[in-house]
Amino acid sequence: MKYKILIVIGCLALIFIMACISVYAIKEKPLETKEIPFEIDGMSGEVIEIEGERIVIEKYGVYTSIESFPEFSDNESLEAYRTRNIERLSMLSENEEVDAVVTFEKVLSEDEVKQVFGNEEKIIHVKIRSYPEGSGRMSFPIKPEDQEKYKILEKAIGNKIEGFRLIDGYVSAEICGTKHELQMISENPLVFDVNIGPVELKKEYPNAHFCLRDIFYALEEIRGYQ
Repeated sequence: MKYKILIVIGCLALIFIMACISVYAIKEKPLETKEIPFEIDGMSGEVIEIEGERIVIEKYGVYTSIESFPEFSDNESLEAYRTRNIERLSMLSENEEVDAVVTFEKVLSEDEVKQVFGNEEKIIHVKIRSYPEGSGRMSFPIKPEDQEKYKILEKAIGNKIEGFRLIDGYVSAEICGTKHELQMISENPLVFDVNIGPVELKKEYPNAHFCLRDIFYALEEIRGYQ
């Protein structure tokens, strides 16, 4: 048991060192595609690095998850990631329906969110931004039975934070759609990015689950989010 613990700790330390080296390399020059295999206590997988994007593939028995961790430093890296995701949309078959995370160009109002998607049935969740700070996920549009709950929550927090608003606007949405629908959404001027994950890996991992995330915080940090 003692030796097993030491092996696991050693593997974790090795992965941490590799991650630090890769981050340094990204800052110095564009990364070439690189694969780093790993295995930790029943879980195996690999880390693929390409053009400032780290893709982590984790395998637990028959279950495989794939998650992308883009790294941003300036507007150029944001635009490069957006362009890569547009190219990934073109890889889908015409009638294929997939999950996607849409990051908005700015903080949107409820009417603007409806303008972007048209069909609200496509929306799984939205991410809200609260005032003066905070964020969270909720259904859209808000269900009547939830309206009163949110009012109570807003009032309770408002007693401690002056001027607090639970919903100051919407910054991203989790949706599902076909290739054509997602391409149309990506062309909307209110949308910055449509992320469907690194679908170029689907042939190698046809049954994998793609873990998707928005880039709201990166937009806010690098260029401000109005």
